[in-house]
Amino acid sequence: MEETDVGQLRWFLSIATLIVALIAGATALHRSSSTPKGQGKRSSRLLKEDSLEPKVSTPVVEPDIAHSQHQKEETTERSSEPLSLRFRFTPNDLLNAHLNRDPDSDPDHSHGARVWAVETTEDAAALLAGCPMDTVIACSFHRQGAEHGKAQAQALRQLARAEPAGMSFAEVDLHAAPEVAAWARVVAPEVRLLQPDGQILQRVTPREVATGALHRWASVKAGDLAKEAETKLDALAQRFPGALCDEMKMCTSKENLDKMQAAGHELLARKFSDAEVEIFQRLCDSYRAHAVPRARLVSGLAKLLRRLTTSTTAPATPLLDLSRRLAASKLLGGSEPGALEALELLLNAILNHSEAPEAPTAVMLAGQFLANCFHQPLVGEALLPVAAEALQLPTWRAVWDPSGHAKAREAVAVLLLNASVALRKARFRASHGPLLEQALAALKCLPTDERVNWAVGNLLAMGGGPDEARRALASLAPLRALAAAVVEGQLDGPEGVAFPAAWGPDGRRQHDPQRPQRPAGRPRAPVPARYRRGGG
Repeated sequence: MEETDVGQLRWFLSIATLIVALIAGATALHRSSSTPKGQGKRSSRLLKEDSLEPKVSTPVVEPDIAHSQHQKEETTERSSEPLSLRFRFTPNDLLNAHLNRDPDSDPDHSHGARVWAVETTEDAAALLAGCPMDTVIACSFHRQGAEHGKAQAQALRQLARAEPAGMSFAEVDLHAAPEVAAWARVVAPEVRLLQPDGQILQRVTPREVATGALHRWASVKAGDLAKEAETKLDALAQRFPGALCDEMKMCTSKENLDKMQAAGHELLARKFSDAEVEIFQRLCDSYRAHAVPRARLVSGLAKLLRRLTTSTTAPATPLLDLSRRLAASKLLGGSEPGALEALELLLNAILNHSEAPEAPTAVMLAGQFLANCFHQPLVGEALLPVAAEALQLPTWRAVWDPSGHAKAREAVAVLLLNASVALRKARFRASHGPLLEQALAALKCLPTDERVNWAVGNLLAMGGGPDEARRALASLAPLRALAAAVVEGQLDGPEGVAFPAAWGPDGRRQHDPQRPQRPAGRPRAPVPARYRRGGG
């Protein structure tokens, strides 16, 4: 009897142990199911990483800042800065640099968006007869309400604003000008690329235009024409020795680096934390070692410049000087990830400082910085719209006044020369007009400066008419000979015009959809000579 009770007791204890084990397992399962998503994977990944061999630590040229705080500040900065950037350059898409300009701000500007409205067959014949034979005419045949019609019109105006080398632009309303459509044998909307002799090079449908086909074709064709134009420029250089120049100049500093570094440390130590002072120190070390700095460091330098007040030029001088030195050593804007974006931030911060009233030193350092950046092949052509806009700032134009800063004049003179050399190979020519205007203003102030003479010579050889050439007669002998030849019409032939201007009937404004249709009795403009000089 006792043995039976002991067996039953053991049986009950076994059942109780099994029940406790089941309850414990269910509790553990419930806890694991309530773990946040991804935490288990993260723990597994950390275990695997801990089991790996230790990695070799690479020295990082950046300050020791708390990662989470720095990441938060950097994210906030990136999300807000693009909205305030005034000077934009996009080497991967050069058209964007010209899209930032407002085409409606100056509708009568001779270098604005030239899209000529062809309303009659006489207009079409005059346009074909007036364009040089090596010109490509992009003519948009459109109809209101057509599919992708808005994208077609926008793409044509984007190209016209950028002024691709050797291209003219026109448009035909299929509804308003049916005789032109019948004459061209066009029944549906399209963009037709043709030569002045009527040969059709390419037809692009509105759907293809919307996907960027027109821009890609125009970019390739403009590049080919720019190469041909460079050959003509070399021939003009031999014909007028000393009037043109194809080599850029560098703005170097002869001042002691230790003195600049000490002034920068003194400035930053009063206003910023040790971590921000470390940014300046690491960039100075990169300059001494001729090592490309991290993009985060260059962005940090731009942030320091933005935080400094622009009411006086003295505080920011060490940082501007360091930027100028880094650009002279070609350590900015390379192919590293984020390098171009960091250069864009720094460029905006420097140019904003140069806009301060009575800031000749800032203008000088900004001019030297921008001139040195042209030596970086990845950003040369993309900087042309930035240079053209910067040269038109009031503080930059003031350097040509009688009381202007002499060193600032020298910096802007080098900038003009480097920009004119970069423009020799540029596919998009919209910067030619503003650069030529500023170069002529510089020539009036410095008629014997060799760099200014070369800049005007380059720009005058690439375009510009007799009016601009007359302003260049008061110059050194080589440029004076070139200007006289332009005034006398000796360079009106096909070999004397490197980049022939886009032609349009005299007195015609660019197309405005809101303006009334032209009266039937309105006289046409005369057909001009096939080759003439004008904007580059």
